[in-house]
Amino acid sequence: MTTVDGSGGPREGDDRGAGIGSAGRRASPHVDIRPLQGIDECRAAVRLQESIWGEGFSEAVPASLLHVLPRIGSVALGAFDPGGELLGLVFGVTGIEDGRIVHWSDMLGVRRGARDLGVGRRLKWAQREAARAAGAERMYWTADPLEARNAWFNVEVLGATSREYHADFYGASDSPLHRGIGTDRLVMCWELGEDESGEGATDPMRRRAVEPPATDALHVRVPEDVQALKASDPDAATAARLRVRDALTAAFAQGAVLTGVVRGDGFAELLLSPDPTSESR
Repeated sequence: MTTVDGSGGPREGDDRGAGIGSAGRRASPHVDIRPLQGIDECRAAVRLQESIWGEGFSEAVPASLLHVLPRIGSVALGAFDPGGELLGLVFGVTGIEDGRIVHWSDMLGVRRGARDLGVGRRLKWAQREAARAAGAERMYWTADPLEARNAWFNVEVLGATSREYHADFYGASDSPLHRGIGTDRLVMCWELGEDESGEGATDPMRRRAVEPPATDALHVRVPEDVQALKASDPDAATAARLRVRDALTAAFAQGAVLTGVVRGDGFAELLLSPDPTSESR
């Protein structure tokens, strides 16, 4: 799940994502991205999860798993300020799908005060490199389609796509970020090969290449700020969930792929195009 710099599943902002929605134009060079070291840093990562998703968040990744899973190819990275304070966390597991190595990104979260500094993007890029080092060819994570900021980050910044929609994927969640309208999720897919130019592999501020949306792309409008909408008009938030669920489910059933996100004044739109790989998939 990724989160509040960005995404939000009960587990991924999503990526249970939280705090990842910035392109990082004010990126700070004084943030150190590195693996969590020792059980104390892993316990600090649990506290960070609770500060983002709510105290007592039942789906927090425990310190014991953050501590041991990197031994067998999983990724647990932290973003640390010069004083050693943990500002952000990314965690994912590596496994096998259809005979090839893939990585599932479970969580990305950034402390509120560190958002819009490019921390989420740097964490995601470091996770990509760590997953590739473990042999992974592709990375997956979940994302709430109503979280426009995260959707923009995932698609327009990273270049991920989606062909899958799952209604109420995580069931009921005790995180305040995810209560009220269910936990519908897209499954995002990020290919981990080299960029066509060969430059993106060494430049974490360079957007990965992705096919632009078709000129006749389907536009699915989503709330600009679903959390604010939930607070001010819960019925409207529920209606948005059901409308977007129907639209995306139908589009994916017809072979569409999510390849673009646009954000305007008070709204955002997901752009879906015919899948250019459908004949070979």
